[in-house]
Amino acid sequence: MIRTARCLVFATLALPAVACSREEARPAAAEAAPAPASAAVSLPAEAQSAAEAALAAYEKARALLAADQTAGLAEAATEIEAQAKRGAAGAPAAAKAHFEALATAAAALRDKAGDVEAARKAYGDVSRPLVALAETTPALQKGRFVFRCPMAQGYQKWIQTEEKMANPYMGTKMLECGAKSDWKA
Repeated sequence: MIRTARCLVFATLALPAVACSREEARPAAAEAAPAPASAAVSLPAEAQSAAEAALAAYEKARALLAADQTAGLAEAATEIEAQAKRGAAGAPAAAKAHFEALATAAAALRDKAGDVEAARKAYGDVSRPLVALAETTPALQKGRFVFRCPMAQGYQKWIQTEEKMANPYMGTKMLECGAKSDWKA
């Protein structure tokens, strides 16, 4: 199989096949490049700690969805929400809106945690403000990778701590669908 073809799905009932292809690889320097210095935000210690804790709970949620599991997802979403509220309390204006959007999205994820497909869409809504926060706060990018799945419904990017992709939007049926992406929300 050609390396650029990461995954292929065949629809049933004579529907055409839908292909998920790997995007062209970008130079490593472009992937790892932090947000421009003029846009970079340095979070106060409490907000930085809250962001790191939210990202840890988000990683738990990602791993669960990648494994097609929902047990523990509501708890992870509750933790993301709590940490986002804590982060918003002490964040500078440029980051506060991201924390607030994250708290709202995490509450919605918690409410949809029992249905894996609804949870995946809600997880995308959680991913959007987290990617935006990491885009403007380069310190949050350290040790993390951002990926994009063109087949995902809704927001298509996610963050994870492993370099090997494990797609939370497609789960076990297409775990490696997508490609590394940039930190642009």
